[in-house]
Amino acid sequence: MPDEIIIEREIGPLLSSALNQKEIQRDIILVEGLKGSGKTFLVKKHVKSRSHLWIDLKVDLKLAREIDLCSSLEDLNDLLGLRYNFIPSQNKCLVIDNAHLSKNLGSFAYNIKSKWLSQSTIFISFLPHNILDNIKPDYHSCVNRISVPPFSFSEFLIFSKENYLLNALKNWSLNKPFTNLLHKEALDIINKYLMVGGLASVLQAGRENADSVSVFSQYLLTYSNDLINPSSFHNQEIIKDTLLKLAQSIGFQCKQTHIAPSSSSEYQQVPKLFTLIENTNLIRNIPIKTSHQISGKKIPPKKYFTDHGIRNYYAPLSGAVFSKQPNVAKNQKKELQGLLENFVLNELMSKNTAPPISWRQRMNGSEVSFLCKRQGKVIPIQVKADLKTSQKHFTSLLNCLNDLQLDEGILFNGDTGGVYEFGGKKILQLPIYCVFKI
Repeated sequence: MPDEIIIEREIGPLLSSALNQKEIQRDIILVEGLKGSGKTFLVKKHVKSRSHLWIDLKVDLKLAREIDLCSSLEDLNDLLGLRYNFIPSQNKCLVIDNAHLSKNLGSFAYNIKSKWLSQSTIFISFLPHNILDNIKPDYHSCVNRISVPPFSFSEFLIFSKENYLLNALKNWSLNKPFTNLLHKEALDIINKYLMVGGLASVLQAGRENADSVSVFSQYLLTYSNDLINPSSFHNQEIIKDTLLKLAQSIGFQCKQTHIAPSSSSEYQQVPKLFTLIENTNLIRNIPIKTSHQISGKKIPPKKYFTDHGIRNYYAPLSGAVFSKQPNVAKNQKKELQGLLENFVLNELMSKNTAPPISWRQRMNGSEVSFLCKRQGKVIPIQVKADLKTSQKHFTSLLNCLNDLQLDEGILFNGDTGGVYEFGGKKILQLPIYCVFKI
């Protein structure tokens, strides 16, 4: 991937801080995230000015097998010494890319921290659980996990060289909303971002004039192969069909029966496949909270793609996301709603904060997209796939504010912005392109 893809990532300071730790016993830094999200290039950017040893187990599978044969840290020490003249604790950062390809590497994490004094060590992986599962639960605290998300909308603007719009967004406020021209332009670019997503590898291919559908097709074929290799799933069609059905149900609770009938042979494989897909950072689980839980009944979580471009590949939308057409089919509106919620969630998560939850008044009652925490304060967020704000958009938000005894909520849609008050409750309507402002 050419150097121009490497922009200043928002997650960068977190990695820089981890690398600058001064403790004698240093945590293992586990850099994780989707394939193609830019993990390797982010780490390269931050270690290039440091003395370091870079090992890629995908390039050297023989070394991965040799690490698996090591029975002690001393064995690993000797192996790296003989191969690379590497001596730990000599101010040389050790980076192991595709670290999940060793079945045994994670088992050394605690001893690396406790015995390789003043040693900075980075593992890079899109399958972090292949590493974490080999670390005793009591020792998980020796790993500092840093998740590299796909490009956020503001990073996408930098990559796309939309500097004027980015600067305008930074200065946007409810007191100074966009002109009609700038508002329309922002929605048009949001529409493009929703279609292609934020994977660095996909964006770079687009810059080189590659067809995004072909790029996603190859990307997901590779992903399926990687999922199959370490698991008991030998049929790509099962994975493909599961991802397709997940894409069609984004933003809504997803039951096992949505993927396969309970009477089918595939039904028993669904829980394991869900876990496998979630462990690769491809899907996020968002639990649903209700104040009126019925004993013995559980609400299945909502599932979202970590990159909404992948979601759009499986269930593509035709035309603009915010359309002025008055008669949008109900099922299409449902898909738009799910895609926009997926975008808002990914924007919230790009700050590396704790994942939000969803709220529902009752087991099957009115629903608010997300509850998130900002500076210790709970903020209900509603997402609507409408160009203009209407009174009906406030109903669920007001129910949530009253139920949780909160004073303020946020509504994201395609409108230009406004403040609405209802008997001491305040709702801020923000344009969908301003999620990063909260």
